[in-house]
Amino acid sequence: MRLLEQIAVTSPEQPLHDLLGVMFTHGITEIPVVQEGRLVGLVSREAIPGYLLRRQPLQVDERAYAT
Repeated sequence: MRLLEQIAVTSPEQPLHDLLGVMFTHGITEIPVVQEGRLVGLVSREAIPGYLLRRQPLQVDERAYAT
């Protein structure tokens, strides 16, 4: 256990790109998400690819289904 001031934390507004940079620079695999001094979540490096895949809209070439 460490004090909140001793660990890297992020806010819900932090861009994912910036957060990944912090994670890789410091060798961190998880970062707590803090808002107004309260823990509201946890971001893990392992979960990010799945999150990005779910957010990506399906890219369907409709010409492949044209009759």
